[in-house]
Amino acid sequence: PTADSTRLRYLIDLLIRNSKPVMFIGSSGTGKTLLSTDYLHNLCTTSNGYQYVNINMNYYTDSLSLQLQLEQNIDKRSGKTYGPPNGKLIYFIDDLNLPLVEKYGTQTPIALIRQHIDYGSWFDRTDMGLKKFIIDCQYVACMNHKSGSFEIDPRLQRHFVTFACILPNEADLMT
Repeated sequence: PTADSTRLRYLIDLLIRNSKPVMFIGSSGTGKTLLSTDYLHNLCTTSNGYQYVNINMNYYTDSLSLQLQLEQNIDKRSGKTYGPPNGKLIYFIDDLNLPLVEKYGTQTPIALIRQHIDYGSWFDRTDMGLKKFIIDCQYVACMNHKSGSFEIDPRLQRHFVTFACILPNEADLMT
């Protein structure tokens, strides 16, 4: 591990344990995904009560397909409240900025994530009168700033603690 990856690992641990969303931004090959998945895997195996789900976005990801993926790992708790069966669930979303930007500048999967973070809920797709309150879930996301839409909705990004990931320099590779 490099000094940068050690720093980022410490910070992600601090933020995840305090239920804060985390985002890594960097070009291809900087280790964003590896750092995140390695940390989440170790967290889930060493800390009781955490689990994570890997969700990869692409150009064709829409809000319906994302919602179906998000709902696969949560159960009904009571009334309109839903959450993971045991402990806390961390959604790891890779390539957050890749979904199609629609005619009016929105990316529907990003709007769904923002709705969940802002309001703690989303609506059921079959019964639009049912508002599902989703608890004990948080997000870790990665995006490549050189591909996809280059940026995401600032109303979503404001919720994330954002870190830039850079390529290691020659000295880091030699140690």
